[in-house]
Amino acid sequence: MKNLIHVLLFTLVFTFIAIAQDGGKRYVPDYSSGPEAGMQYQKTVDLTRHFQLDKQLKEAIESRNTELELSIRAEMDKLYKGNLITPEISDTDFPPTDVPGSPDLTDWLPNDVMIYSGDIGQVGSDHKRIDLKMGEDGNLYSALIRRPVTGTNGRIDVFRSSDGGATWSYVSGAQNASAYFGQISMAVELRSGGATPNLDSTRIFIFYSRSANENFDNSTIAYASFLRDGSAWYGSASLLTPSANNKLLYPSAVTDGQYWSTATYIGVTCGEYSNTGSQGISLRIARTTDWGLNFATAEIIDGYPSWGDWYPVSAFKRGTTDSVYIAVERRFSDITSKIRVISTTWTPSSSFFRYSITGVGSDEFKKPEMTIVQDASALPKKIVIACIRDGQAVYHRSMDGGLNWIENSTLSLSSENNVSYVSISSDSSTAGDDYLIGAFQKGNGDSLVVRRGRPGSLGTRLEKPNEFQSSTFNAPKVAIFNPSGSKYSAFVYTGIVSNYTNSLYFNQENLTTSIKQNGNTVPEEYALEQNYPNPFNPSTTISFNLPVENFVTLKVFNSIGQEVSSMYSGVLQAGSHQIVFDASKLSSGIYFYQIQTQSFTSTKKMILMK
Repeated sequence: MKNLIHVLLFTLVFTFIAIAQDGGKRYVPDYSSGPEAGMQYQKTVDLTRHFQLDKQLKEAIESRNTELELSIRAEMDKLYKGNLITPEISDTDFPPTDVPGSPDLTDWLPNDVMIYSGDIGQVGSDHKRIDLKMGEDGNLYSALIRRPVTGTNGRIDVFRSSDGGATWSYVSGAQNASAYFGQISMAVELRSGGATPNLDSTRIFIFYSRSANENFDNSTIAYASFLRDGSAWYGSASLLTPSANNKLLYPSAVTDGQYWSTATYIGVTCGEYSNTGSQGISLRIARTTDWGLNFATAEIIDGYPSWGDWYPVSAFKRGTTDSVYIAVERRFSDITSKIRVISTTWTPSSSFFRYSITGVGSDEFKKPEMTIVQDASALPKKIVIACIRDGQAVYHRSMDGGLNWIENSTLSLSSENNVSYVSISSDSSTAGDDYLIGAFQKGNGDSLVVRRGRPGSLGTRLEKPNEFQSSTFNAPKVAIFNPSGSKYSAFVYTGIVSNYTNSLYFNQENLTTSIKQNGNTVPEEYALEQNYPNPFNPSTTISFNLPVENFVTLKVFNSIGQEVSSMYSGVLQAGSHQIVFDASKLSSGIYFYQIQTQSFTSTKKMILMK
């Protein structure tokens, strides 16, 4: 077959403003004054044996010592006692049976890929109704909650892209005729990694709030899990349940998969609130060490009900003893909301330590988002929390694992004081200083602003206007797409039609805009052909052959070896392929283009003459 691939060097257009430094000031928490003075800011539980067993279980799983693994699990079960639950698999939602069709091309926004066409949920459940993740298999995954319709009150859809976001295919999801689904958080992890990973072992977990009522009274946290082809589906409608007259909201998935090839643990945090929404009750955490068959759970209580913690979002922190950080919007009765971080052990327990990130002044801080850079185990962890401060997007950062903080670095301009949502994410590779991505949505919904760099200097500002207004009911989600060492900003957002959230859109740097298949001849060997024409101005065609299906990267380098473009990164079927390279933004000179697969690498020279 022959594929024709058109590439845009940079499809996120629009307004560039250089911002070299984001400012901020060093903040030292004072636990002796303010609204929490005199209240316990930490709780310690002796978990020495739990930590030992956690470490031993990891080692047993990684070494595939099944007998030892079962022995350790039996001892862990005794330690957790009443806090170990086996989700009731029979009490579950179901995978959807109808597959959404590809959206009509005439409905695409300029330079934006439509992942899903249709109404998206927005009633009674705040804003976490879409998600975006890059999997360890090099694919992008997006998830959304649909608007209730007759016969199906709750439905979640998950989509996958194997070509860097150019095209999306349906994977699976969850649905129920009578129950409502409110908020969602997704994890994507490779179950069989190592030197020769089985990419098809990639498993998706979706955690979501679920209620029999549209107002989400008595809502539980449910989950569903399935492989990347939609098979091997299982789940439970009541992974976590609230106490009487309460509800569970804001699920946030958390995993340690960056550091393990097979022994990945997966968890979820959430908040418990009164059905009236007037009182915060507790924070909850659940973690599975066996891919969803059993979960250990714990409840964390930090001074409630003297205040309440809303919009909890969590991230995994690697350390001597691993932990989970939960950023919250803390609401007090007599002062404005502040940002707090609750640190607890990755081994579920009631222990915690509270970081008071923002002070006790009159500024109001709302809707936090958090990322912890998952770099090498021995390095101090970089923690970044984005939020809205009196209408402006800001972020707070710690470069030493939470010991010291710098607060109120600018994400948006000071004149942009109508921000409705923020989003933040990071990449595990810190090479190149562009491993952190932050974004915010203006209150009028007419544009998104994306910045990518490092903590303290998020770099070039990219404002992306939307042809149609984006929904102010849903927060955009960002990720860094890094399939082969090059990092690209990626994001999803929802549009709005007739005052209702509608359709899910995707955009990314270096987005491939079309792929066509022509013919079915399969070559006998790999080959990279000389580009034609050569010399060229400004476009040239590059042809190559693949005897088998492969994950392929195509890059262009200048004469001193610097990468100037990643033309393609994704899975291609066996066949003969062509890619059209547009060098209109490059200067005249000698360049080198390179193809790389798991078993083939080749580089050729080309000349750009303008």
